[in-house]
Amino acid sequence: ISDRTKQRYLITQRALEKYFGNAKLENITRRDYQKFINNYGMTHAKDTVHKVNSLVNACVKNAIYEDILAKNFCDGVELVYDPDKTKKIDYLNVEEMNSLSTFSESKANPNFTSNQMILTCIYTGARLGEIPGLKWSDINFNFKTISIQRAWNEQKKCTQPTKNESSKRII
Repeated sequence: ISDRTKQRYLITQRALEKYFGNAKLENITRRDYQKFINNYGMTHAKDTVHKVNSLVNACVKNAIYEDILAKNFCDGVELVYDPDKTKKIDYLNVEEMNSLSTFSESKANPNFTSNQMILTCIYTGARLGEIPGLKWSDINFNFKTISIQRAWNEQKKCTQPTKNESSKRII
């Protein structure tokens, strides 16, 4: 798993331990879990609550598979979140994208690669971390393709494998 995923697991673990203490998994009811979600959601964004619930749900399903639990206490739980902490993503429209492309092309400078990186993102749809992970050998000028083989880890300042195997692709 990636460092970011591991961090998400640890954050979720701490939140569960803080709320449930040493409660045994088989003693947690749907009502208990709904109270946890209500409490946690009061101070967290929709996406964060959704991620926590997804992780807990996956663990509970594994516990059911292993005959530790008889039923899934996550089923039917209503996710509660703080709308003020929830960010709405405002994507660029076609006109704004064209304007950004024109600007980036006009400011292209071999000494500062950010404009070329922006253009590469726009033209390929590659993920933000994949662009700085590119090497010249990933670009095939004859076939006009870019091979995505790795990503850049900003925290560690090094390349790392892509998010998953299917992320390796030729654009």
